[in-house]
Amino acid sequence: RRLTFLTSEEAQTLTNLSQQKAASSFIQTDMQSKMAMRVSRERASRVLLRAAAATSSAPLSALALSAKLDAFEKVKQAMKDMLEKLHQQQTDEVKQKDFCNQEFHDNEMETMEKENKAKDLAATVSDLEGQIEELSEAIKALQTEIQESMVQLKKAGLDRVEENQDFQKTVSEADGTVKVLQKAAERMAQFYGLQLRKAGQPESVDASFNDSRANPDAKAPGEFKEYKKNDNAGSVTGLIEKFIKETIQSKKEAESEEQKAQTDYESFVNETNESVASKSKSIIKKKELKAQAEQDLLQAQDDTKQNQADMEELDKYKGELHKSCDFVLKNFDMRQAARTQEMESINEAMAILSGSMQG
Repeated sequence: RRLTFLTSEEAQTLTNLSQQKAASSFIQTDMQSKMAMRVSRERASRVLLRAAAATSSAPLSALALSAKLDAFEKVKQAMKDMLEKLHQQQTDEVKQKDFCNQEFHDNEMETMEKENKAKDLAATVSDLEGQIEELSEAIKALQTEIQESMVQLKKAGLDRVEENQDFQKTVSEADGTVKVLQKAAERMAQFYGLQLRKAGQPESVDASFNDSRANPDAKAPGEFKEYKKNDNAGSVTGLIEKFIKETIQSKKEAESEEQKAQTDYESFVNETNESVASKSKSIIKKKELKAQAEQDLLQAQDDTKQNQADMEELDKYKGELHKSCDFVLKNFDMRQAARTQEMESINEAMAILSGSMQG
């Protein structure tokens, strides 16, 4: 009976007691585990809240609240997602900083290049304007000189015509004078030669001949006085011959002067024509240089406008860079440090929660 009792009632009682004790122990363990988890969640949440307060991070504050309320796996995944997001933000921000610094540097270099180009273009424009002005003045001066040369050439031609007319008149008058004097000399020679014949040969002369020119005081025809040689005849003839020689000499001098004047005129004409031709070529060359300078000036002015537009575009882009980059560059170190702190707090919170699970 004792064996039966133990097998039935007592055994059953003992079994029940053992199960109750095990159940109580399990409940107690479960309660302890939940308590430990709650504590771990609180610790993890506090870690996150401290970091959120330090960094003013609203997402981290939300994660801290989630760490206390949501399921562990959900919290863990949220932490992983946030870590990945923060890491990507760190990387992107570094890239943005490098980009901004490079763009500011490039903008500054390009601006300096454009400013130097603007100075060079301004100097080029000024130089070309000076060249054009000098060439214009030189062309005008050459044209004036050519006009003056042509006026002088025309005047020289008129003077040459007048001089030649005077020369022709002088020659004509000289020739006429010589002819008259020669004729006078011949007549005088004939006259005085006739008187000499009368004096030497009276018998051949008609007694009735009375030359009133030789003897104006003759009283009666047929009377003939002895002829006496006129002492002035030789001097008059000599004077006529002297006049003839002087006139011929004057003619020769006039011819020599005419030849010299004609030679000088022809030389002047040739020199003037050569000078005009040379100056005309110079004008053509200077006009070509001026045209090229004017073309270069237009190009330099266009380049100046384009360079100015480029500088304005660079300045505009610089303003856009300031808008998009100033905050990043000014707060880069602080933001990087805050984000690092956030990631460290999340890792610490994850370690706390993982430790509670392992416990």
